[in-house]
Amino acid sequence: MGLPHNQRQTEGQRNPHATVSVSASDSDLPWLIAAIHIYIYILLDAMRVSHLRLPILSRTTHKPMAAVANRKRPAPDDGACAVATTTMSNKKRAPCRLRSIHEYEQLEVLGKGSYGVVVKARDRLTGETVAIKSNLVGGADDLIREASFLAVFLGHPSIVQIRGVAADDADDGNTNNLFLVMEFVGPSLRTVLVRQRRRFSEAEAREPMRQLLGAATKLHGAKMIHRDIKPGNILVGDSGELKLCDFGTVTKAMRDETTPYPEERVGTMLYRSPEQLRGIRCYGPAVDVWALGCVMYELLAGEPLFGDAWTEEDVLIAAGNLRDDILYYSSGPEAFGRLPEPLSPSGAEVLCGLLCFDHEQRFTAAEALGQRWFTEGSEAELSALPWQMKTAQEMRPPMVSV
Repeated sequence: MGLPHNQRQTEGQRNPHATVSVSASDSDLPWLIAAIHIYIYILLDAMRVSHLRLPILSRTTHKPMAAVANRKRPAPDDGACAVATTTMSNKKRAPCRLRSIHEYEQLEVLGKGSYGVVVKARDRLTGETVAIKSNLVGGADDLIREASFLAVFLGHPSIVQIRGVAADDADDGNTNNLFLVMEFVGPSLRTVLVRQRRRFSEAEAREPMRQLLGAATKLHGAKMIHRDIKPGNILVGDSGELKLCDFGTVTKAMRDETTPYPEERVGTMLYRSPEQLRGIRCYGPAVDVWALGCVMYELLAGEPLFGDAWTEEDVLIAAGNLRDDILYYSSGPEAFGRLPEPLSPSGAEVLCGLLCFDHEQRFTAAEALGQRWFTEGSEAELSALPWQMKTAQEMRPPMVSV
C-alpha cells in the first residue's frame, strides 16, 4: 500500500528532494489493460519479437531482485513463462513467454528507495548491460503502467529505452513478480552535478536543455505529462547525452485541464509548479515546463533554484518573489541577479518563459525550443556537451530515484 496523503506531505516537507508518488487507482485498470495490449505490441515489433502476450497479472507484493537471487536458476527456455494461445483473425498465435528474471545476472544496486529498487544487471543471453527496476509499492499494475508509457517512446534519443519485462516464476508455475528491464545509461544528472561541484556557462547549458526540451516536446505531443522532472530523474550517458527516466509518475494529459487528477501531491517539492503547490489538481504539461526551468537554473547556478526552502509554503513564496522580479525587470537578465554570471537577453527570455508563474502564459516545450537562444553561438558551441565523464567507479550512481 502507498503512504496516506498526509504522510506523503510530511515526507515531502522533511526532504525537499523526495519524490511524492502514488499508485494507480482501480479506476485506471480498464485503460491500463487496453494500453498494455497496444503498447506491448509496439514494443515487441520494435524489438523484432513476436507472438507475446502478457499473462493476467495477480496483485502480489513485489520482491526485489535480490530476494530471488538464491533460488534455483532454470535454463532460459525452461524458465519461460508460458501463456495461453489466442486467436486473431481466426488464426492461432504460437505459445509465447515472458523473459525470466533468472536470465539476468545482478551486478550491483544502483538505487534503492521506499518505492522500489533499481539494479545493474547483465543479460545472460545477449551480454548487454541493463538496468532492472522492481516496484516495492504498487506492484505489477504500476510497473506495467510504466512499461506501457516507455514503449511509446522507443527510439527517442533523450528518453530511456525499455528492453522488456521480466518475471519471477512462482512456485505454482504462474508469474509472480514483474521487473522492468531498461537500457543502462549512467549516473543521474544530480549525481554528476554533486560530484563535479560546478556550474555551467550558457553555452554549456544550451545543448543539455535542447535535449531535455526535445524529450518533453515528444512526451507532451503524445498527450502525457511526466510530473517529476528533476536532475535525479535525468541520466547522463558516457558521451554526455541526457535521457529522461522514471516514468512511474507519468499520466495522461486531460483534454481540457478542467478535470482534476485524483492525487493531491505528485513529484518533488523543489521542482513542483506554483499551481501544484497551491493545491490545484487541474493542470497540464506546463508543470513539466516549470520543472525544466528549475533544471536550467540549476545548471547555470550550480544549486537548486529554491534550495533554501524547507516547506511547500517556502517554495511558493520564493516562486512569487521570482514572479515579481521577472515583472519588475520586464523579463530581463536582472531578474536572475543571483546567478554567478549575468544571463544574456536571449537566455533570460528562455528562462523567464519556462519559469512564468502563470501557467497559461508559460512557454510550451516546443515554444522554448524555438527561441533564438538555441540558434546563437558557433556550431561547436551549439553541439557542445559540458561534462567530461569520469570513470564508472568515480561516478558511481545512485542512478535514479525510486
